[in-house]
Amino acid sequence: MRRVSSDPEPDDKLGYLKSILTKRLPERPLKSIMELRSITQMFIQQIDDYPEESCYSYIDEFSYSFDKGKSEIGYPAVNRRYFEADLKRCLARNEAVLQRTIMIHIINQYWLDEIFDWNTEGQWSQSKDTLLPSRNEGDITQPKPDLALSFTLKSFTVSKDNSDPIPPDLSKCISPDGGKRCFPFLFFEVKKAAADLQDAYISNLYSASQALYNIYHWMVRSEQEDIFFEKVRVFSVVFNAQDLGIRVHRAVKLPTERGALTFLFDEFEPLGRYTKDQACLQIRTILNDYAKKELHPVLQSTFTELVTQEDERIRSKRKAAVTRDSSSKRTRGFRNGIEDAGQSFGMSNLSTC
Repeated sequence: MRRVSSDPEPDDKLGYLKSILTKRLPERPLKSIMELRSITQMFIQQIDDYPEESCYSYIDEFSYSFDKGKSEIGYPAVNRRYFEADLKRCLARNEAVLQRTIMIHIINQYWLDEIFDWNTEGQWSQSKDTLLPSRNEGDITQPKPDLALSFTLKSFTVSKDNSDPIPPDLSKCISPDGGKRCFPFLFFEVKKAAADLQDAYISNLYSASQALYNIYHWMVRSEQEDIFFEKVRVFSVVFNAQDLGIRVHRAVKLPTERGALTFLFDEFEPLGRYTKDQACLQIRTILNDYAKKELHPVLQSTFTELVTQEDERIRSKRKAAVTRDSSSKRTRGFRNGIEDAGQSFGMSNLSTC
């Protein structure tokens, strides 16, 4: 159990975030969407060129290309009629339908690019040293968000073969739900009725705070603590069939307790009625205008610094092991009256720990 401040100081960064994250659909005249026109003309030409061939593969490719083209000009891929039909089904308070339809509709697959990945109901696993501090005795259930968006490991890797060494004690901080997903930063909790949303807020607060704490461990070790407090924010979304709300979360160091953090949030988009365009576009701007352009470079710098440190630690350990091994062999050689220098450089004698 933790105290939650009912009236925290507002985030200095909130105004800036609201200025770059918009829910306004871009207005475009028909004459400006030449790429979509080209996609359509190509499909029509295929009909003329291959009139006897099976149509399915052509329709499937056209559908994919057209949705991708919509996404590239800032429009959601999901059709408004499909979206509204799913919302109508969810009015009967079916939480599972909401999770499997609207939650996924809001995340446009084409906007994920190679930099983002997502996971549904992924159980987090943290080492005890990186768990959020608690005054409760015993184990606390770790986060399991309905949906979490993260960065891909590939988007951070430094080496060409993606074999960057991760500090073992921080591995659960970079990928708490396993796999190659790194630093989750956007969390969804879905409930079937308005009365249940308080539980969703609490779950998101837990996920967001643990995510911030994980990033903090990495950035402190890379000597970027000040940048963490200044620039790192994560977001959370709660919704049901009628209402949607978005919060932005941050960490602040407590002045009275050495090294202790407190986790705060601001209402980025207060709970209220939403449309398909509003929901989709807000998620798009969080991904593209904040996570991709601002948060990812910060975490990239941290990742590069720490894998470089870890690489150096491993090399030093290997060098020390080789030195000890060589010294041991010389000592044994002298004791036998013979300096056994011929074997000191043998590859079979090198330690790879």
